[in-house]
Amino acid sequence: MNIKTLLIGCFAMAFFTFLNAQDKTDFHPCGTQDGKVQWLVDYQKDKQAFPRSFNLLFVPIKIHVVGTSDGDGYFGVDKVLDAFCALNEDFAPSDIQFFISGDLHYIDNDNYYDHTFQQGAQMMNQNNVNNVINCYIVASPAGNCGYSNYSRGIALNKGCLGVGDHTWAHEVGHFLSLPHPFFGWEGTDSDHDYLQPAPNWVGGEAVERMDGSNCQFAADGFCDTAPDYLSYRWQCNGDSLSNQLQADPDSVTFRSDGTLFMSYANDNCSGRFSNDQMDAMRANINFARSYLLNQMDPLDPVGEAILNPVSPLTGETVDFFESVLFEWEPVANATGYCLEISPLPSFALVQFRYHVESNSFLSTDLQSDRNYYWRIRPYNAQYTCEDISEKSPFTTGLLSDVHTIDEINNLFLHPNPVGLGKDLRISLDVSEALLMNSKLLSMTGQVLQKSTWNVQAGHNQFSLQTANLLPGVYLFQLRSEKGVMSRKVVVN
Repeated sequence: MNIKTLLIGCFAMAFFTFLNAQDKTDFHPCGTQDGKVQWLVDYQKDKQAFPRSFNLLFVPIKIHVVGTSDGDGYFGVDKVLDAFCALNEDFAPSDIQFFISGDLHYIDNDNYYDHTFQQGAQMMNQNNVNNVINCYIVASPAGNCGYSNYSRGIALNKGCLGVGDHTWAHEVGHFLSLPHPFFGWEGTDSDHDYLQPAPNWVGGEAVERMDGSNCQFAADGFCDTAPDYLSYRWQCNGDSLSNQLQADPDSVTFRSDGTLFMSYANDNCSGRFSNDQMDAMRANINFARSYLLNQMDPLDPVGEAILNPVSPLTGETVDFFESVLFEWEPVANATGYCLEISPLPSFALVQFRYHVESNSFLSTDLQSDRNYYWRIRPYNAQYTCEDISEKSPFTTGLLSDVHTIDEINNLFLHPNPVGLGKDLRISLDVSEALLMNSKLLSMTGQVLQKSTWNVQAGHNQFSLQTANLLPGVYLFQLRSEKGVMSRKVVVN
């Protein structure tokens, strides 16, 4: 997964930054308006024409993170990873798993951040990527926790993607053809007298009976989802059933099943798709959306999040020169890392958060003469559930010129700035022979060049090539058992 190295609005300088979403009770649960799509009608009429497969279906999701026109309000990447983890866990019993396709895509637009259905359609028309499920994380998707458009994509409210929420699973269910179990009752509020026998028809749809006599065509058309007439958000009892008692057209009373993701029960009640719902979603992918398949092989799980620091070492006081290089041993199968830095051992405050594609990063945000703690969270495009590692403490030294190898009397880099494609000459005078390791680092901490130099007492000259670099700022570092020296290099 190619998540940008520095992700705007959700990484460094997250100091005292909190999610500014409204409480999800301020929003309607779901704004999906597709009803029962024609594909599902055809499927339920002749399921034999859609033979079930038993292999894992591996499906790409393109995640669009929407902020204001000023570039504020983004849903943090750590929260994206948590929500995506929950989505895959919710779909695991169906043998459907998702992977994040490419980079997170950032959009700065007030009209999309808090949008109407018309603006949402424009957002999707302008930004959709082909052959993926396009999901947009916004502040308010037309006043709902989310909605799905069967032909376009999904909009999700960032305030409804917290721990324990299942909004994403609900809306993907819609995108893969599932209606609400209360289909036909949409728009009926909690003031309705549900103890009166229900009519035979509501909202132009047959009302499902408790005896199962019309379950194959009434409501959602699935016989393993019990009747449900509640189209408002509701809390369940200890048996995960609605407190509201309802009566079907035959006056048989019942309580709605809150365990289904597609109901409007509160998230703490729900935890499953029914078998028939899972079969329908798999058939929808295999027969109606086969373009989603075979884009990437399933990935191996990410290894345990163990922080083996290379730099800074645990308890080390690092020589501070307006930047600190973080480097750690790679975690198996990780393609990205969330690097968190805090002044508190509890990490109650994450002062800086970075998302990087390699096992190193150069931070220019820290202050001198401070105590810090750092930790990592590895992930890849499929597995985003890995826990955060243990923390490692370090201290930044006093701001200096980083002349910390006493045996080096002079260190010159010239010309600096250096023209692209020209050699950078390094001259140093030393008082005794040293074995030195040199590195040229990008400002994201990526090691671009490295060499081992046997430096003799006296004057020494070496060179670095710039032909394979891009214009920009780099860090040249010399390290020996006697210390570290660093200099910035400008390539233009």
